[in-house]
Amino acid sequence: MIQSLQLRLKVDEQGRLQVQLPENLAGSEVDVVLVYQSVTQEKESQSTDLLDLYGCCADDPIEVDNLGVSDALDDNLIGVFDD
Repeated sequence: MIQSLQLRLKVDEQGRLQVQLPENLAGSEVDVVLVYQSVTQEKESQSTDLLDLYGCCADDPIEVDNLGVSDALDDNLIGVFDD
């Protein structure tokens, strides 16, 4: 059975990378495929640009109806903004 892990790890000064696999694999033989991508400072920081969110819901089945928000789901905000 093929399993997949996505990790962000640090490469040491000698260029080595240590990956810890589940203990139930101890003593067994595994095939490993390594694909890596360097992480830049820009990728580490969270985006604050609204355009970066474009298309993030493309696969979500968003349904529009004319019913509005149900009163049962609406938050009770009475007094929230009072001083």
